[in-house]
Amino acid sequence: MKKNKPLSKWKYYWKALTKYKIDSPFIYDFLENILEDDRDFYAFDEIEELRVDFLSDDRSFKTTSYNIDSQRFETTEQRFDDLTLDEITYHQGELLFKIINHYQPKYLIEIGTSLSFSTLYQAAPAETSTFKTFEICPNKAAVAEQLIPAFGFEKVQVVEGVVEENLAIILKKENPKVDYIFFNDFHGKELTQAYLDLLLPYTHNDTIMIVKNIHKTLEQE
Repeated sequence: MKKNKPLSKWKYYWKALTKYKIDSPFIYDFLENILEDDRDFYAFDEIEELRVDFLSDDRSFKTTSYNIDSQRFETTEQRFDDLTLDEITYHQGELLFKIINHYQPKYLIEIGTSLSFSTLYQAAPAETSTFKTFEICPNKAAVAEQLIPAFGFEKVQVVEGVVEENLAIILKKENPKVDYIFFNDFHGKELTQAYLDLLLPYTHNDTIMIVKNIHKTLEQE
């Protein structure tokens, strides 16, 4: 059975007195080269300047997103500043950047582009990699398709539409060796399981899989 590197719980790290008592080579490497890396990289300031701009933007547009309470996709009117508050934080983006910068995955998949803050943080250190980011909301995808090339990340492909359908088509067509998967959006237990069922045959022992806010709800856990 394939095993993906778990990045959601750090019980070994938090319980260890020192990093030298950590048995897992992957956790040790992650601690030393990611969590203890305090460098600031060139991309951080540019992306955070965009965040400042978006937080002062009160324009609204229609968005499609998964509602955890109703357990279905809903279309609502939302403002840029409110949507920006739901984007990954600076520290989460910094962590994603450093993971990709260190491990250098060659084929990346993101589920849920949103306004593309997570996409930008991940694309910056992966300029030579293949990067597919999937977004169900047409208006969010349109925003991302403008922003991502503006940052110079020409190899990132924004795939707009029903994620499960598009994911199946691309995986079958390209038959990739998927090195990295980031779940930026939660689309409910059943759909998320469907995504995993599609993705797992294309993963390998060194595939890194990250789930944003995995402990936010019991359903996500």
